[in-house]
Amino acid sequence: MSGRLQRDERQIQLLNVANSIILEKGTDALTLITLAERAGVTKPVTYKHFGNRKSLLHALFKYSDDALTARMNAQMDQPISDLKDAVTVCITTYFECMADDGEAFNATVAALKAYPEFSDIGLDVQDFFCQILQRSLQTYLPENFRIPEWTAIMIFGATESLCIMMIKDPALKPKVISEAVWLVKTLLADQLSRFSGN
Repeated sequence: MSGRLQRDERQIQLLNVANSIILEKGTDALTLITLAERAGVTKPVTYKHFGNRKSLLHALFKYSDDALTARMNAQMDQPISDLKDAVTVCITTYFECMADDGEAFNATVAALKAYPEFSDIGLDVQDFFCQILQRSLQTYLPENFRIPEWTAIMIFGATESLCIMMIKDPALKPKVISEAVWLVKTLLADQLSRFSGN
């Protein structure tokens, strides 16, 4: 590719190219060499940015997390009337993000698990989701109420399974989102009822 890019711009370009390689050929086909070839840069460029394949995969993981956070924050900053509306916006945005990036993200996480230091990265994904959920809905929840950890984990498990269904069959997306929104509203309503003593 012609033209000189700033370091951050080049890194984003390389990460986007890396994602395209994963989607087309799988994570086994992604190396710093194949990335350089596909991006049209010299091999030292990819080595300078990432150092090794493990660091490249982790950079992809962080890139996806940052993109999800940015989209969630942007959507939750829109006018929202109440908790039910907030749940709809939060969960719909999450599934929209996963529809766009979920296949490559899941493949990246699976590849990272092959490295001992990232063997528990699935727990990091779970914790990240639970934090996003709490932060996104906090404004619309009663003071001093936090979503119980087990409830957040149940929601994560359900959304993860539904995301896999959606990625395998994109036609299911509207139904999957509808069911996920219903589930979260139902679980939160139950917890809020207990919290208020009803």
